[in-house]
Amino acid sequence: MNYFFKDPENIEPSNRDHIDCTMGEVVLPSGSMSFAYELEITERLVKYSSPWGDQELRQMFLTHVGACELTESNVFVTMGGKEALWFAFQLFVKPGDTVLLPIPYWPPYMHWVNLLGGKAIFYEVKGPNHTSQLLDSICNKQPDVVVLNSPHNPTGISIEKSVTVELVNLIENSATRIIVDQVYAGIDSQDYFLTSLLLMMSDWQRVCVVDSVSKRFAAAGLRVGFLISSQENISKALKFRALSSSCLPPITQCLAKHLLGNQSGLERLHQVRDFVGESRHSLVDALINAGAEVISSGTLYVWLRGTMHSIKLRENILIGEPGDRYGLPGHFRLCATGNPRLQTVLHAHRSSSES
Repeated sequence: MNYFFKDPENIEPSNRDHIDCTMGEVVLPSGSMSFAYELEITERLVKYSSPWGDQELRQMFLTHVGACELTESNVFVTMGGKEALWFAFQLFVKPGDTVLLPIPYWPPYMHWVNLLGGKAIFYEVKGPNHTSQLLDSICNKQPDVVVLNSPHNPTGISIEKSVTVELVNLIENSATRIIVDQVYAGIDSQDYFLTSLLLMMSDWQRVCVVDSVSKRFAAAGLRVGFLISSQENISKALKFRALSSSCLPPITQCLAKHLLGNQSGLERLHQVRDFVGESRHSLVDALINAGAEVISSGTLYVWLRGTMHSIKLRENILIGEPGDRYGLPGHFRLCATGNPRLQTVLHAHRSSSES
């Protein structure tokens, strides 16, 4: 099964009553506030940029996630969060390593573990107290690498902030390396507390934090991500970058700086949070009324039990991502924010509920 690309025939269902809810993206309603930016095209914007990424952008990002103790040399800009994660896996996963993954898992995790010669073991992300299983797994299985994905794709569940100190203590007393995937942070709240894992560790060599502006600013097409780690790890990751690309386009970095550093960007962030929260809550309410078994929800997603990866809602069929792609058959994921047609259905549901 191809986890990276969809069958072209299934990208957009041809039936008019079928709504594709597979794409993990925030598509704001038409007429929403624009973050239009008058960009002056200068020579600087069409030349090579620093392979580290724009220095001002790196500093703005560290301020945005509350990591002001770090310097620009602890972060570099990547072609979206996916590239940053791939670099982190290359840095930390060696042949024969055991890699503790969440299950369900984002599909590329498994591909990368297999490609790099690692062996995947799992902790289940289920319910608000799943971190107890995570802590037990680190303690008892003693993995070489742990992958934390919070907020989690596909379930939407987050790691509790209260366990951060215990988590750090466990890792500090082992040789475990940790990859933090927090690309969905900042959507349900302003909390980027997993960044503090790096700040609390005495050995920054063993932590990589991955983030992005894509999800929280509804700007997936910008492809601007970030890898945060020790200076030595960043220098190694830059060598990986040199094998496939020279630098990130200066124009996209300029737009990312506008989002992170201007009032219109902050307003857009609040708008995304409001839209995502309202859409997800409306979808969960409608699904429960339709008799669906909702397991969990958070950020853009609703995670359900079901073997058909589709469900009828009013006069429409919602098509989701099947759970076997995430290592957990018998479930499926719906995105509440990626298809404008779904918003029409949810609006009708809200109107009928209020009448």
